[in-house]
Parts: sequence; C-alpha cells; structure tokens
Amino acid sequence: MKHSKIITISLLGSILEYFDYTIFAVFSVQIGRAFFSDYDSLTQILWSLTIFGAGFVTRPFGSMLFGHLGDKRGRRKTLIYTISGMAASTLLIGILPNYAQIGIYAPILLCSLRLCQGLFVGGEGAGAAVYILEQNKVFNKGVIGGTIMSSNIFGATIAMLSGLLINYFADETIAWRILFMIGGVFGLIIIFLRLKLPETDEFILVKKSKSTQKSFPIILLFKNYWKEAFIAFMVGAFTSSVSYCTKAYLNVHFQQIMQYDVDISLVFSIYALLFFMLLLPIFGYYANKIGFRNFMLKFSLVVIILIPLAFKLISINHFLLNIFGLTIIGSLAAGICASIYPYMTSMFPANVRYTGVAVSFNLGIAFFGGFSPLISTLISNWTGLKSGAFIYIMVLGIIYLAAEILLHRESKTN
Repeated sequence: MKHSKIITISLLGSILEYFDYTIFAVFSVQIGRAFFSDYDSLTQILWSLTIFGAGFVTRPFGSMLFGHLGDKRGRRKTLIYTISGMAASTLLIGILPNYAQIGIYAPILLCSLRLCQGLFVGGEGAGAAVYILEQNKVFNKGVIGGTIMSSNIFGATIAMLSGLLINYFADETIAWRILFMIGGVFGLIIIFLRLKLPETDEFILVKKSKSTQKSFPIILLFKNYWKEAFIAFMVGAFTSSVSYCTKAYLNVHFQQIMQYDVDISLVFSIYALLFFMLLLPIFGYYANKIGFRNFMLKFSLVVIILIPLAFKLISINHFLLNIFGLTIIGSLAAGICASIYPYMTSMFPANVRYTGVAVSFNLGIAFFGGFSPLISTLISNWTGLKSGAFIYIMVLGIIYLAAEILLHRESKTN
C-alpha cells in the first residue's frame, strides 16, 4: 500500500476523534440545557464542561490498555479496536434520552458514555501517530508530525462548521444529536478501511526479536524511561491546554463571557482553528530543521510571553482586536503543537513506544488539558478578569520548561 494512502486512512481516526470532542464543546450550552434543565444557565454550562472534561479522565487508562496491546499485539489491530469503541460511544450519545425523558439517569448515562469515549480515545490519537511515523519512510518527519496534529484540527473545524450550518436546518435540541450520529457512522466506515492496513516494519522486527515478551511495557516504561515519561506528560499538559483553549474554550469564552451570539462565536473559533490547522505543517517543517526539542523550548517561551496579550485582545468588545487576538492564539497553538509527536516518539524505543507516548501524553491531557475549558471559565469568573484563562496556560508552560531543563537526557533511541 502507498505511503500516502496509509497515512490518509490512519489520520481518519484522529479526524473523527476531534470531530466528536469538538461537537460536545460546540454544543456544550445546548447539551447542558438538555441534561441539566433544572439548573441556571451558568450551572448548566459548568456541568456540561465537567462531563466534557470527564472524557479525559479515562484516557490514561485507555492509553495503558491499548498501549499494552499496541506494543504486544501490534499497532494495526489496536487501532481497529480503538476506532470501533469510539464509533459505538459516539453513536450512543447521539440517541441518548435527555433529562426530561428519563430524569437523573440521562446525565449519568451521558457521563458514562463520555468515559467510554475517553477510554478508546486514549489509545487512538497517540497510537495513530506512532503507527504513521513508524510507517513513514518518505516524508519530512516534522511535516508529517504537523499534519497529524493538523488532522485533529481539521476534525474540530469540520465540527464547528457543521455546528454552524446545521443550526439553519435543524432545531438546536436535535442538531447536536444528528452530528453525533453522523460521527458514529463515519467511525464504522473507518473500521472497514483500517482492516486493509499493514503492520509496521518496526513492530514486526520487535516481535521477531521476542523483546515484547520480556516484561509489561508499562513496567519497562516507568522503570527505565521515567524521565522521558514525565517530560512527555508535561508536553501533554502544556500543549493540550493551548490546543483545547483553541478548540473548545474560545467558543465558550465568546458565548458565556463576551455574550456574543452563537454564530459569531463559532465563526471566531473557526477562524482561529484555520490558522492553527494551516500553520501546523509549516511549523513542523522548521522544527525538523532546528530539532524538535530545541523548537519546543524556544516556542514555549513565545507562548508564555504572548498568551496574556492574545487573551486581552479577545476580551475587548472590538471586532478587529478580537481578530488580531485570535490570529495570535491560532499561531501559538500551531507552533507549540507542531512537533509534539515526532519529539515524543523519538524519546522511546519501539518495544515501549506505543505505551510511552500514549500513557505519558494522555496523563498530561487528563490531568491538565482536558479540563482547561472548565478551569479557564472558572478562573475568569473567580478573578473577574475576562482574559483570566491565560494564567492557566502560562503556569503550565513554566512547569514544562522546568521539566525539560531539569530532566532531559539524550534519547535512548539515538
């Protein structure tokens, strides 16, 4: 199978992953009304964002389970398992009865399905990245890494565009359901396509050498590569706080804090996502030139310096200033996320690579990134600062830089 076809089929799962997650964020206000109708509007959105964040709690468990399977049984089989679980969970959310129909069971079931989504997503994104980078023998690693991240943003952008368009054709009480059901059907198609994918040469070599039988990958990871694992953990924490700010929080910021209507909020969010998506391969190309770690360190400083200004600009009721701020946020998100996967895959040898990348990265997302929309909203409310969300990103950026400086050692795969 051609490299381009392998990469395209592999990326479809990442597109679906972020389509599903972003649909939940785009319709968080409407989902809050459907499942927490007895509460006031702020409480509805906070509960909705809490359940959105709950999906990240199970990601580390999924990464442990599917990372183990990926390093023991193969990348290809594991990616079929993960997309199957994602498709089923997404479809079920779309047909779930609301609070008015089944009472308290509605939010409980919604949260349960989000936890299931998170479990399968925990093995999907990082696993697909490992698979693609191991299969790639042709393209610039930085461009491929940027393209992997760009596929995530593509899924989020499609979700926002779909959310914007479907409001004109369907009532808001069922619009989000339609998109979740479409996501479930899309997942079934991806399962069929992934059945045709080959296994990676690197895993086949590891399997032949019997190194997969020595120990559990998770034990080897924390015994021999704990420094790399902690750095990857902080990469996940910091980069996902910026990423989910762009993919999920901006829509909430403009609707809840700035009091813009839904359509304007979505258009602004889509604008930032387009910058994010288009710049990722470009930043990845330059990261490959100067070294992925070196690029991450330098761009982290840029994020820490510019993120307060960006949030200040999107918190002023002025169209041009909002656009300028969104341009900065989209560019910062692209720069800090472009080299994530090439950098992390270089940290770990093939026999623990799936586990190392998936577990470490998803733990960082679960503890810090997934709840960034909720925490950002709370910070703005507690401090009274419309732009208060930048504080969270700055703190995580500083911790990440400290971890890099204190714990970095040359990759054992070099």
